[in-house]
Amino acid sequence: MDGFLPELKSQITGYGIKTQLWSGYNPDGCRYWLSYTANWRFDFVPNMVYAELKLFDQTTLIGYAEFDDKEPAWAHYGLGRADKKLRYLTEALFAKK
Repeated sequence: MDGFLPELKSQITGYGIKTQLWSGYNPDGCRYWLSYTANWRFDFVPNMVYAELKLFDQTTLIGYAEFDDKEPAWAHYGLGRADKKLRYLTEALFAKK
């Protein structure tokens, strides 16, 4: 959905980490990289219902965070924008690193 990647990039750079968007193979000299999946559903407004972030050091998975709105713990995140849902994931991966 519109705004997902800019929000993800903004949150990661907020932790002092330089980011670069690309598709395909990692750029030369890029040791760490992040893959993501985000699924949306329309419930009166676009609603992120699932997201997964995987953080890699070259080929080794070093961090994982997942949001699934089917879990009762996520009920308070509600409908609409994904920024709060995404914040939970980026905090899990980057806040203490």
